[in-house]
Amino acid sequence: MLEQVKAVYAAMAWSQDGPAPDPAYFEANVRHLIASLPPVTKDVDVLSVVNVLDDYLNARLHHGVPIPDDYTIESAFPLPGSTWGTKRERVRLCIRPGLTSTRYHREGYGDLPEGIIVAPEVVFQQ
Repeated sequence: MLEQVKAVYAAMAWSQDGPAPDPAYFEANVRHLIASLPPVTKDVDVLSVVNVLDDYLNARLHHGVPIPDDYTIESAFPLPGSTWGTKRERVRLCIRPGLTSTRYHREGYGDLPEGIIVAPEVVFQQ
C-alpha cells in the first residue's frame, strides 16, 4: 500500500510542458490509500512504524505551470504522550497515520492542498 503512495507522488511529477497534474486526483488517491492502511495496534514498536512511514510518505513535490511551487509532504503520526489537534489533547494511541503538506510559494501556480491533507486517527487519553 505504501508503494502505491509513492506511485501517486510519481504521477504528480512536474513537467515544464504542462499541464499540471490534477490536484483532486492526488488528494483523493492519497486519502484512499492512507485509509486503506491497516490500523496500528498498541503492541507494535511505534518508532519503527514512524520510520517506515517517513520513508514512504515523506516527499518533496513540485506543482504548477509554468513555474512550480514546492510542497513538502510529511507523515503525521503523533506519538503516545504527545499532544495533537486544536485542543492539544494528549495522545494515547495513533491508529492510522495522516499526511500534511507545507507549501513554498514561488509564483503561486501550484494547486496542491496545504496543511492537513489526511488527519491521523488518534485515540486520546481520558
